Amino acid sequence: MKDKKQRDESKIEIALEYGNSIIATLREPFLVLDKNLRVISANQSFYATFEVAEKDTIGRPLTDLGDRQWNIPKLLALLKEIIPGKKVVKDYEVEHKFEQIGQRTMIVNACQLRVPKKIAAMIAAIAREEEEEEEEEEELILLAIEDITEHKKAEQIVKEMREKVIRSEKLVALGKLAGAVAHELRNPLGVIRNSVYFLKLKLASAAQDEKIKKHFDILNEEVVNSDRIITNILTFGRIKIPELALVDIPKIIQANLDKLKVPANIKVTKQFEPGLPRIQADAVQMQQVFFNITVNAIQAMPGGGRFTISAKIMDEFIELGFTDTGEGISKENLKKIFEPLFSTRTQGTGLGLTVCQDIVEAHKGNINVESEAGKGTKFTIKLPITEEV
Repeated sequence: MKDKKQRDESKIEIALEYGNSIIATLREPFLVLDKNLRVISANQSFYATFEVAEKDTIGRPLTDLGDRQWNIPKLLALLKEIIPGKKVVKDYEVEHKFEQIGQRTMIVNACQLRVPKKIAAMIAAIAREEEEEEEEEEELILLAIEDITEHKKAEQIVKEMREKVIRSEKLVALGKLAGAVAHELRNPLGVIRNSVYFLKLKLASAAQDEKIKKHFDILNEEVVNSDRIITNILTFGRIKIPELALVDIPKIIQANLDKLKVPANIKVTKQFEPGLPRIQADAVQMQQVFFNITVNAIQAMPGGGRFTISAKIMDEFIELGFTDTGEGISKENLKKIFEPLFSTRTQGTGLGLTVCQDIVEAHKGNINVESEAGKGTKFTIKLPITEEV
C-alpha cells in the first residue's frame, strides 16, 4: 500500500512538473488560479513583466498581488463568472496603470480547467489516507496575459502618420489654391488702402467729425487685418529661408505695437532686460510672428486686460514672453493650437500660429504655449543669439 502511494505521488509530481515546464516556456505572462482567484502557479514571464517576486505571488489572492495592482473590478467580475458559468474570456482588452510599470494595455484570455479524473482520484486517495477528506475534483482557472502596450503605441503612431500624410497632401493643394486667391486679393486691397488715404486728405475738415473718423479708423483696421490674413496665407504656402541680418528684437516689437491700434482697455507692459544683444534674424518674418501673437492676445481680451511682453537672455538664447490675461485656451484645444487651419474663432484662417511656428523653427528657435481657460495665455519664443550669418 505504501509503495503504491509513493508511486502515485511520483506520478503526480511528474505530471505537475510536466505542466509547469510547459507554462514556464510561454513568452506571455501566465497564471493558474483556483476558484477563489488565489494564485496556484505563475511563470517567469509574469514575474518579469509585472515586477513581482514568486514569494509574494504564489498562494496569494490575485487582488493582493503587487500592492493590489490587479484589483481591476471589470476583470475580476469576468474571472469570477468563469467556473460557475462555465464561461471563457477571450481577447478581453484591459487598460490599467500599474504602480511599478506604469500604464499598460493587455489582452486577457481565461478559461476553466478541470483536473483529469485519474489525477484527481490519486490526489483524493492520498488526501483520504492522510486527512480522511472527501474526494473532490479540482477546478482551476488558466489566465493568459499578453502585454500589447508597445503594439498599441506603434499602431497609434502609424495611424497618426497616415493622417498626417493625408492632411499634408490636402494642405499642399489648399496652399496652392489659397496662394493664388491671396495674390488676387492683395491688389484690390492696395486700391482700398490708397482710396482711404485719398479720402482722408480730401475730407480733412469732415474727418474731424467723430462718426466719419470712426469709420475711417474701422476701414484702416480692417485693411490691416485683411492684409495680415493674406500675408499668413502666402507665407504658409511657401515659408522662405530667412534673410538673416543683425536685428534689434525690442525695436521690432515696438514697431508692431506702433502699427497696431491697441484698445484703451488693454494695458501693455514691456519688461526688457537691459543690454539685449542684436541677433541674426529676418526682420520681416519676425515682425510677422510678433504681429500675429499680439493680435491674438488683443482678440483674447475683448473686455480688456493686461498684455506683458518680456525679453531676457537665457543661456545662448533670447527668450521672449507674450502674456495676456484673456480667455485662455482649453486643454483639449491647447495641443492643436499650432495645427494648420485650427482656430477657435469664427473669423481668421487658423494659419497665424502655424506660420509663427514655421518661421521660428526656420530661425533654429522654438515656440511654446502655456494656457488655462479663463486665466490667460503665455507664448514663449526662444531665438538663438548669433552675431554672424
